Amino acid sequence: MEVSKGEESGNEHRSSLFGPAEVESQSRSTGRCRDLSKRSKILIGVLLLALLVLILALALSRKGSNNETDGTLWLQAFADEATQQQCPPGFSKPPLILVSLDGFRAEYLTSRSSHLPVINKLRELGATTPYMRPVYPTKTFPNHYSIVTGLYPESHGIVDNKMYDVTHNAFFSLKSEEKSDPKWYQGEPLWITAMHQKLKTGTFFWPGSDVKINGSYPNFYKLYDRTISFEDRVGTLLEWLSLPEGKRPDFYTLYLEEPDASGHRYGPGSKEVTLALEHVDRILGIMMDSLTEKNLHHCVNLMIVSDHGMEEASCDKAEYVSTYQENTNDFNVIQGPAARIRPARLPDDYFSFDYTGLVKNLSCRVTNQSMRPYLKENLPKRIHFANNKRIERGHLYMKEGWQAARYREELKYCTGGFHGSDNLFTNMQAIFIGYGPGFKSKTVVPPFENIELYNIMCDLLGIRPSPNNGTHGSLNHLLSRPSHLPVHPAQLSHETPCEASDPVPTDDLRCTCTSQTKTQETDMNRLLMTTNSSTKVLLRRLHHPFGTPRVVQPDAAFCLLHQSDYLSGYSRDRLMPLWVSYTLQPLTTVRPLSPELEACVRADVRVPAADSQLCFPDREDPKLSYGLLHPPNLSSGGPESDSLLTSNMAPMFPAFKDVWRHFHDVLLPKFSQQLNGVNVVSGPIFDDDFDGNVDAFIRVSRNETLTPTHFFVILTSCVNSALSPSQCEGPLQTQSFILPHRPDHTESCANGSDMSWVEEWLRFHIARVRDIELLTGLSFYHDRLSVEETLQLKTFLLYINLPLPHADQSSRALSPEPEEEGGLSLSSVKRRKRRRQAGIKRRSREGRTDSEKRRQAETDQRLLLKDGSRFSSRPGERESPGCPAERQTAAYHRGGQDQENETRAPGASQTRRQEFHAAVRRADLRPLPEASGKVLELGRRLPRLQPPHLQPVSCGRGSVGLDVHSVLRLQRGEDQVWRLVRGGKVKEVSRLE
Repeated sequence: MEVSKGEESGNEHRSSLFGPAEVESQSRSTGRCRDLSKRSKILIGVLLLALLVLILALALSRKGSNNETDGTLWLQAFADEATQQQCPPGFSKPPLILVSLDGFRAEYLTSRSSHLPVINKLRELGATTPYMRPVYPTKTFPNHYSIVTGLYPESHGIVDNKMYDVTHNAFFSLKSEEKSDPKWYQGEPLWITAMHQKLKTGTFFWPGSDVKINGSYPNFYKLYDRTISFEDRVGTLLEWLSLPEGKRPDFYTLYLEEPDASGHRYGPGSKEVTLALEHVDRILGIMMDSLTEKNLHHCVNLMIVSDHGMEEASCDKAEYVSTYQENTNDFNVIQGPAARIRPARLPDDYFSFDYTGLVKNLSCRVTNQSMRPYLKENLPKRIHFANNKRIERGHLYMKEGWQAARYREELKYCTGGFHGSDNLFTNMQAIFIGYGPGFKSKTVVPPFENIELYNIMCDLLGIRPSPNNGTHGSLNHLLSRPSHLPVHPAQLSHETPCEASDPVPTDDLRCTCTSQTKTQETDMNRLLMTTNSSTKVLLRRLHHPFGTPRVVQPDAAFCLLHQSDYLSGYSRDRLMPLWVSYTLQPLTTVRPLSPELEACVRADVRVPAADSQLCFPDREDPKLSYGLLHPPNLSSGGPESDSLLTSNMAPMFPAFKDVWRHFHDVLLPKFSQQLNGVNVVSGPIFDDDFDGNVDAFIRVSRNETLTPTHFFVILTSCVNSALSPSQCEGPLQTQSFILPHRPDHTESCANGSDMSWVEEWLRFHIARVRDIELLTGLSFYHDRLSVEETLQLKTFLLYINLPLPHADQSSRALSPEPEEEGGLSLSSVKRRKRRRQAGIKRRSREGRTDSEKRRQAETDQRLLLKDGSRFSSRPGERESPGCPAERQTAAYHRGGQDQENETRAPGASQTRRQEFHAAVRRADLRPLPEASGKVLELGRRLPRLQPPHLQPVSCGRGSVGLDVHSVLRLQRGEDQVWRLVRGGKVKEVSRLE
């Protein structure tokens, strides 16, 4: 073996130093060290390699984990910071991002809450509502286009995902080239509004955004392609957001097909929908993380919405027209939950087809028929689905959960999910979340319609909105700094006096009464004429407690007539009242009006004979009679004869008079009891062209008048039911109705004298006060409230889905069946404030003055509510979320004693929950939506929700745990309260509506 010279020289040197033996030993030792060093290097290399593998594995694991819970950066690092505007250099104003989660029904927020960490946090920190009401039909294209135009489908032309235009003889569908033709898209979408005012826009999908509407596309847009991943969509949007100022968009849209696609395929209750919800939540997390990295999370205004909800589909819950109609060859049915009847021969038969005959033949065929055929002009006015040629005249309204088709094989969804139903149905409700410096933080507002979003987006962008169906300023309570300050509409017509100089009428107007002499009538007229100016002021204060209605229709001739029990704005153009208004104290019973007394109508001497109706006119329709807008049997402070006047009459069909009489004799007393008095405003509506706006004044001939198409009723009361309407100093609540004036009861399939169906029919025709204003040319609530509060009241729609109280409940407090110990019970005893300190006697609230009650109410008024957490009677107090099922507490008043029940067993908690819901159903309760940390005043008007939203849970001593939807007031009359126990004291939480 050869060795190098260096190695040989080294050995010799070692030999001379240690001698031969030592050198040999040292050589062996050196060999062993070399072997050990080699093994050590190998071991270290293996360890380093293992460490590298471990690091890579951890990194990959962390990356995978982040992919599963994107949003961690925003959630953990920045979510709890204040959301005041903090824009980085290069951003002179906040961008607005509008995100749509298609088919995200509001109920998912509670049933799938644990799968939505990012959405939950956005709702908690931003501004939200328990649900947002879509437009009808609750379909994708109509609702998306309504969101960006502020218009109802009848106004913007996209009336369905599939439609026919008779003018162009063309068919629109989402799979046809017609979808890209601008002629279908009426109105002005937000991206066009913004571009006209020198802003830039970018849309990554939105119905209509890839169409050249009004000659323009958005500055940045994408042709719709559902295969593009959600991640790529967000990535592109963020790239646009990274462009330099002046080039990047100010307004963005982002559209995601989920959870709609999974809901259609698998059904809203499926695990696939849960996975889809997790997916979109993760996508929002990616976006929030990216905004945080760019330091834009406190600069961008983000709006997350959905277009509609989702319903479970079943062929067993479908009506088929062929079941009731033998010949179906002359027409087609646009299937679904908002089905329409379209003639087969187009365009020839589109207008001439016998829609009336077909609707009549399909009506009332079987008991509890789930399909209600309508002519579109007879649909509830709240639906706003008539004034467009693309809406066929024949319509099949379906009950909740039901669909219609011509034949079974034509029904699209027999499994999975569908949507399109009435926009009041629970499962059709959509979501809204606003987050960013432009929105209030930790704020929950009552539900609203999606047509209101266009105006609020214009405000956030600092631009002027185009004309739309929304009410500008009605959502100011969502904004941190509202830019639009609304004002009441100007009164365009003013009253001219109606005064009489002689109690003897110059013309009896064909009015006769066999039970009264002319002398008696003269005496009644003389009494009517004696109302002086000071008395008129008192009457206006009583019967117009929230202001005299303003006439905003131009060129109207009217006068204000004063009677002891009601006021009326009498129209010389219509020859009938524009409105009557009166305030009722709680009524127990109302004596029916006898036909003999009703026939004793006399001429009102204050109104010129030429401007009055005849009692018995020569009518083309002999079935048409007259009705009295203020029923004489409701008179309390004055004679019944003051209501038996021609100035109180309106033409009515006998069938409608039955409804009118039942409402005033039976239902109105219930409302007055329930609300501790109520102010009523009612009157006629004229909408012959069914465009949703008041018709122009048309004078037919002397003493003749047109027949109203509808009648309206507005009921207003104080949220604090300790106060009557005339005493009310706090928030108001309203329920309003637009009742179709029809000659029969075909709509309800009612016959005979049983009028119990009227309650349900009344709920079906509920309406916003704003709808009534548009249909009457009147404006209400000009006194007592701020303009913004008035607009909220006018645009709020109270859907009474819970049963109205029955006759046996209207005049007594709730007295439930005896419960087992540990259950929830309520009784009708006088409210007491319980003091638990030893030696202090209970002090009854009975006998307190109104001012004392008000002061006490103010102390009990402030509640702090929080999503999923506890609420306290003292503002500012917060406790951690979570409410163990094994610790449930309820305080209530029973048998003259305050009792506190506590159940600790989970089974007992479940029983109590069931008993609670039973009490809810019995008591006609009023749920409040979540308030998410916002301090609300007791008595603020908030909406009535419906199951499954009623999920309050009492937990722990001194607190009540809430789901994200509701707080309930358990109250019947003045004596029923739901109490909170905190710190050994009972806090009464009553007067909540």
